[in-house]
Amino acid sequence: MSNVSDEEVKVFEKFYKFDFTNSKKYQDGLLAVYEQYLVMKFQNDPHIEQKLRGEEKRDVEKLANTLLQPSEISQLQSQAKVYYFCSETGDIMSLDDYQKWEAQFTETKRFQEISSERAPHSSKYEELVDLIVQGKPIPDIKTVPDMVYDTTKISQSSLELRKKPWET
Repeated sequence: MSNVSDEEVKVFEKFYKFDFTNSKKYQDGLLAVYEQYLVMKFQNDPHIEQKLRGEEKRDVEKLANTLLQPSEISQLQSQAKVYYFCSETGDIMSLDDYQKWEAQFTETKRFQEISSERAPHSSKYEELVDLIVQGKPIPDIKTVPDMVYDTTKISQSSLELRKKPWET
């Protein structure tokens, strides 16, 4: 993304490397986000509200995984990550800009991994390239002379043309 400043890229890289799995503040906050979202989404369902207010409150994450779509969970997690990252580091970032940057970053990273997996060129290949660049003859390659045959010395064909199936 060409419209992302170097400062934003530094923040995005810092966010990319941030350890959310070991952040107690993030984990507790995510459970609170799940709970609030479930309460809002199912406010007319007393059964779900009872589960959220009762002893099953500890299982909010399981309840969220059961009742919510994966896209909803992913969005809630992303928004919570941005909130807790910004509150812990003091940095400011946009989730949309980060997601665009991350898509480009992971594509570039994947391309670099694929490129690095390719075998380096052998020394034989390097020698061959040098010979071609220098215009020297390449060993074990047969040289074919550039010549045009004289068409007057070509004999006439003596075979009859084959008849087509409908001509027989």
